[in-house]
Amino acid sequence: MPAGASEAITETHALLLEATYGGGPLKSEKDLTAYESKFPNAVASIKSGDIKVMWGKPIKDNSPSPEIIAYEKSAESGDGWSIKDNGKLEKVTAADLPKSK
Repeated sequence: MPAGASEAITETHALLLEATYGGGPLKSEKDLTAYESKFPNAVASIKSGDIKVMWGKPIKDNSPSPEIIAYEKSAESGDGWSIKDNGKLEKVTAADLPKSK
């Protein structure tokens, strides 16, 4: 994981990978229940709104045009970490965020 990435975003990355390859992307907050014991920090951060998730977006191997599928709320007003659909974590700003949240 990149230096400086928070525990919450790195755990969310692991959760999204497991969800994608274990049956499909998270479709709604209700899907988090199955992952709460294994990824407690990620689930708590998503439920509190500290991490925003684009529901229904999977991680894709070798995505040609990587899109943000999750990001830290701090990116809305400054900068923060994001998870792209190619599985990479990247630092982003508000200008990089998806238009529909």
